[in-house]
Amino acid sequence: MIAFVAIVFIGMSFFLRREVRRKTAELSRQNEELQKEIACRKQAESELVSKNEELHAAYEQLSATGMELRIKYQELGRSEQALMQARSKLSLPNTLTFQDIQSGIFSLTGFVQLAKDAKQLDTAQAHVKKGERILHSLSESLIFARKYQNLGIQQPRWQNMNYVLLAAISHLDFSRIRRIVELSDLEIYADPLLEDVFVTLMENVLQYGTGATEVCIRYQKNPDSITILIEDNGPGITAEQKEKIFSRENPQKGVSNSLFLAREILSITNITIVENGEPGKGARFEISVPEG
Repeated sequence: MIAFVAIVFIGMSFFLRREVRRKTAELSRQNEELQKEIACRKQAESELVSKNEELHAAYEQLSATGMELRIKYQELGRSEQALMQARSKLSLPNTLTFQDIQSGIFSLTGFVQLAKDAKQLDTAQAHVKKGERILHSLSESLIFARKYQNLGIQQPRWQNMNYVLLAAISHLDFSRIRRIVELSDLEIYADPLLEDVFVTLMENVLQYGTGATEVCIRYQKNPDSITILIEDNGPGITAEQKEKIFSRENPQKGVSNSLFLAREILSITNITIVENGEPGKGARFEISVPEG
């Protein structure tokens, strides 16, 4: 009986050992498969991360390209608008110059005839001087027409106001005028003739700001625009002259031509200019630049 039990025990021990080996081998095989699956999943996860990074980079590039295209589209829209503005003005200098020349020749012919018919030398010289003034006026009209015809020929561009101002002042003698410039890194979108606008405004300080010792050029931000201010401490401009100085027909031909042209140059990109100084306390030109 004991021998039978021993045999059974030995048999069960052998069977159990075999089952343990089999289970161990099976577990080892499953573990290897699991490790392989984990490695595959890690590789797939790594590839997924890499693809996600590539997609993100492609999205960023597409976003940048889209933004660039929107900017280009906006620039194109502004350029087309400026071109339409310029085209609408092209006939004006020809009409005005023709009228000036026609009127000037008529007057000049009259003064020449009066000088020829004059009995006294002083009278003849007076008529000749009037004729010279007419010739000078005609010369100014031709200069104006030459400048005006350049409006809109070149595409408007972004311009740094500090550079524009320095270039404008370089043409003038500002040694007796103190300058205060507070423009930071301001850039505006305007016709390339913007420099001529500031030459005109600075000339206005020198020629008509009698006694002016200081000019301040600064800007202020508004909700949907900025305003560039050019202020001097001269005598200022009377209320009745504030709008007339921008007229082509103003008797003060020199300055009116220039300020008229300045306003036209700015209007190419929807920029406006007015004079809002207080008479007796200095001139203040305000240039309003719309957003964008």
